[in-house]
Amino acid sequence: IKELDYGILGFPGIAAVKAVYIKKAPTHIAMMPVAIALNCHSYRCGKLNFNEAQN
Repeated sequence: IKELDYGILGFPGIAAVKAVYIKKAPTHIAMMPVAIALNCHSYRCGKLNFNEAQN
């Protein structure tokens, strides 16, 4: 990290790096090996109105 000259928030500069840990994990719920049913929050709580607009 120091050799790449990346500082805090990606700006160039000097930063003290003690350790870097990389953890491999799924990045999306669809990649997780589980069998559950999930409903979208808007599906459970939303309400649609298909009436014509009133003038």
